[in-house]
Amino acid sequence: MSASTGSVTQSASPVSSGEPLALDRRRDSSTASAIAVVNHTLVVVLAIAALVAALLTLKLVVMSALIGLGIGVLLAPPLQGFQRRFHLPKAAGAAVVLLVTVLAVGGVGYGIFYIADAQITSLSERMPQLIERLQAITNGVAARYPAYNEASAAPIDLQGRINLCRQDQQKATPLAPESRDLLALSAFIGLQSRGMATAPPDDPRLTPFRERGRALWSQRMGQLNFSCAQCHDDNWGKHLGSAPIPQAHANAYPIYRLEWQGMGSLQRRLRNCMSGVRAQAFPYGAQEFVELELHLAERARGMAVETPGVRP
Repeated sequence: MSASTGSVTQSASPVSSGEPLALDRRRDSSTASAIAVVNHTLVVVLAIAALVAALLTLKLVVMSALIGLGIGVLLAPPLQGFQRRFHLPKAAGAAVVLLVTVLAVGGVGYGIFYIADAQITSLSERMPQLIERLQAITNGVAARYPAYNEASAAPIDLQGRINLCRQDQQKATPLAPESRDLLALSAFIGLQSRGMATAPPDDPRLTPFRERGRALWSQRMGQLNFSCAQCHDDNWGKHLGSAPIPQAHANAYPIYRLEWQGMGSLQRRLRNCMSGVRAQAFPYGAQEFVELELHLAERARGMAVETPGVRP
């Protein structure tokens, strides 16, 4: 009993002399860790709050909130060291972290907002001049296509020119045939020529292509063995079933066709005709289509451009 008591006394002796100091050190370490966690937590909470506020007010401030989060996380350790060195209260250290982060988020957010607002204001002020300049550049262009293209030594239609400009000048991907964007651009450019006379170029280099287009217009094709000329030159004004046969002038394309319930190009209409006579339609962008367009432009010479037109 005494031995056990003595052993307890011997083991308790160092605890009574050194334990309080160790406990104090552990407590200080735990307190410092808690302060670090609190500081970092305040930074994160503040950044999240700034992010939520940014989303509710202006999308541009989202970027500033993310930047503020990074700045706050980077500044928290040195500010914590500053707090320890100068023995600042814990609340004061947290307040410094909060203040610096708020200033960083606010400053970056204001800078982004100021720059964006200035750019938007400048663009809105210049928009009428830009639209007027674009209209002046495209004025009359649609009335002069198809035209000869030097690079390919062959004719090119308006949609082909748009894609060529995108590819060569803008380094952008060409727009897909019959895509909404390509039809929209074609219709917009055509609108700038609305009311002007169709005026295909008097370029001798186009003559062989135009002649091939005329030959294709008169060529019988498909299981029904019909040509374009048989309907639209020889029998226009009559009826095919209940549908009147038009002269098939191409001065309004791209058009909104009720049958399609949407916009479509001249090549889409030509493909429809070829399918109607049970012929194998050429692919979009085929040289044969461009040659047909050349002939149709010559055939409609002097007629007013109606783009974008509406047809049944």
